[in-house]
Amino acid sequence: MAIECGASALGLVSAMPSGPGIISDETVTAIAAEVPPPVATFLLTSLQDAASIIEQQRRCRTNTIQLVDSLTGGSYEQIN
Repeated sequence: MAIECGASALGLVSAMPSGPGIISDETVTAIAAEVPPPVATFLLTSLQDAASIIEQQRRCRTNTIQLVDSLTGGSYEQIN
């Protein structure tokens, strides 16, 4: 529905320590698989370890990652 209304990006909020609107990684993956180019799919993640973030993005297959906290393990270069 968002795309039909002209959205050029979708923010898909994965597990967060608190707050409404989160969806499972399985749901993120299913939605991202249906989004046509050029619409961007953003994975919002609260994970803080670069290796874990990379693994989550590979599972979910979004084309953009949005970090909602600072890294505690690894580096931003690894994620890039």
